[in-house]
Amino acid sequence: MSGYKQKLKELKDLLVSAGDFSTIHKLFFDSMDTHREFLDLGKPAKSDFLEEALKIIGRDIFRKDCTIMDFRLLKLKRDRFIHGVGIMNGCLTTILYFDDIDVGLAAINTDFASGRMTFARLSCIVRKDNTSTPTLVPGNGTVQ
Repeated sequence: MSGYKQKLKELKDLLVSAGDFSTIHKLFFDSMDTHREFLDLGKPAKSDFLEEALKIIGRDIFRKDCTIMDFRLLKLKRDRFIHGVGIMNGCLTTILYFDDIDVGLAAINTDFASGRMTFARLSCIVRKDNTSTPTLVPGNGTVQ
């Protein structure tokens, strides 16, 4: 298994099991940018449901409607991994998401001066009937 694939597997395992979401964020930013193949494989992508998920998370964190600006995603199709960045209500926000297991992590820099981060583990179930508005379902370790 290539170096970046091993790190992605480690990241995926942590995403499902970690109690401290900052370890997931740290692993991604400390290790993935050293793998040239990983950097070359990412292709620009769009995901309305991930953008909507971020707005829902933002409403829970900021207690008001959220605006997402400059939302940019890269997708590694063969690895079924999406990552990206945007600005949520003026706060730098990153997202990591594995679409094969439908689990991801949003990291929001809620206080730039102190470096305070708020993390949210997410799962995006797309309903075929589109009859209801998506909701944030709090659970053990949903938002930190």
